[in-house]
Amino acid sequence: MHPGPRFLLLFPLAALLACGSSPTSSSAPTIEDWGITATNFSSTMPVSGLYGALQISNGVVTGNMEAMITSDPPCASETSEVVNGTLTAGNTLTISSPVAGGTATITATLGANPQALVNGTYQIRGGSCAMPQTPMTVAQYAPVSGTYTGTFNASTPPVPASAFTVTVVINQSSTPTGGKFPFTGTLTATGWCSVSTTPVSGYVAGGFADVYVVISGINPWFEGQSDPTGSTISALFGDTICSSNPFISGTLTRQ
Repeated sequence: MHPGPRFLLLFPLAALLACGSSPTSSSAPTIEDWGITATNFSSTMPVSGLYGALQISNGVVTGNMEAMITSDPPCASETSEVVNGTLTAGNTLTISSPVAGGTATITATLGANPQALVNGTYQIRGGSCAMPQTPMTVAQYAPVSGTYTGTFNASTPPVPASAFTVTVVINQSSTPTGGKFPFTGTLTATGWCSVSTTPVSGYVAGGFADVYVVISGINPWFEGQSDPTGSTISALFGDTICSSNPFISGTLTRQ
């Protein structure tokens, strides 16, 4: 992974479940992208949240989750862990996940639309990442497949001459690897920063998109956080693409 400020991107906020439908459905279950993020992020937190590829069928939750480690050490590196849990008839979601020798317990009451952020708590008992009960938000994140376009600006305050447009086409897989959904696609930038259409690859996890761009001789990147419906991605564009201006921000909107 590139050295970008991954956890600073995880501000409050993928998935074949129709928007507005209940995750308790007993029809053929699909594997969904779920994100859990601390409400009041702090870089001193051992774990700022969790993300995972979860399947919910007849009230039983199974899948894989990874912790978003913010203090390594003393916390262990991220690994995908098999998790289990329940979703009651009243839509109370409870998940248990191993984290660095301890156990994380996540609890929240979902609304009728799983792609809407709701409040809950998580706690980690034991291990090197133990944490007290922590407020968090949780949601199921829709796939980010599609064409996303947005304007970025390399200066603060913005200067029109430094503006450029980024278009990213993403094809997200419905089959996760551990707790992450891989994708491929293309990226094009026009204006102050110009990049010919070029392949990209990466993964989506908890709505967090980590994108690797392949251009001969350099290793540029961008990363961002989608909203739960997958309509927008708030992103940082890597500084190695066009200048030494670090972490150029902008919003990509699905067309």
